Amino acid sequence: MCGLAGMVLSTKERSETELQEIREQFSSLMVATEVRGKHATGAFVLNRNGACKYYKAPKSASIMMRDGQWWGLMDYITNDTVAVIGHVRYATHGSPDVNSNNHPIIQSDIIGVHNGVISNDCELCEKYPYDEDVDSAAIFSMLATKSAKKRLNTDMIGKALPELKGSFAIMVADGRRRDSIFVARDATNPLVYHKDVDAGIIWLSSTGDILRKGLGISDIAVMFPAYSVARISPVHAKNDRPLKVSIWHKPVRIFSMDEDDDENIAWLEDELMATAKEWWEFEDVQ
Repeated sequence: MCGLAGMVLSTKERSETELQEIREQFSSLMVATEVRGKHATGAFVLNRNGACKYYKAPKSASIMMRDGQWWGLMDYITNDTVAVIGHVRYATHGSPDVNSNNHPIIQSDIIGVHNGVISNDCELCEKYPYDEDVDSAAIFSMLATKSAKKRLNTDMIGKALPELKGSFAIMVADGRRRDSIFVARDATNPLVYHKDVDAGIIWLSSTGDILRKGLGISDIAVMFPAYSVARISPVHAKNDRPLKVSIWHKPVRIFSMDEDDDENIAWLEDELMATAKEWWEFEDVQ
């Protein structure tokens, strides 16, 4: 079990005081997230201009907060920042003492973080070679290969994810595309978000409880739908309209009621979709 944390910032002029508050809020969220893993901590800052900066080390988030290099990374959060993505690790494959196994993981132009376990990583390594021992590298090597000739997009991610066996929630960016990040999950590993429209920030976290504790808020966090992928940009942080997600997999429906009860099945489907549409705009990848 690992933990994900992130934020996407709207395009606006913020004072240095406001930026420092955002740096501290993100750091607090990282500390709250360490309940999901203390073997390693890392993050990256995606700005519109300049190199994508990251820092990771085999230490807990709490200890990381006493690391000058962490705050050096936080200093890259400016009015040019699009997103900041973080990860706390509970190691299952690959020693955290070998820092390349820690997150974020970089494969060519792709940088990302993963919560879960990929069980067919050896098979994927043969198809999409990488050097790391950690199973998560299979995801980002696969995406780097598939996006070698074209920048990453939701359609590309959605068509790649069915190759994975195991469990996952991911947040990923393409260094050639500085206007947004991508998030995706299966039906097992959680990923939630909360919009602070006044501040112009979309907060991302593995769970609502972690998000509320880290930010000191009481707001409800919204779970990304199962088998969804989404692109999130600064524009989305300016309004309270629903995010648009794509569904990359449609599982076989299993009902506890009589399968011949067409009327009840139709009612249940309508109720589920009506509830979902209160929070999301849907479009199919397939």
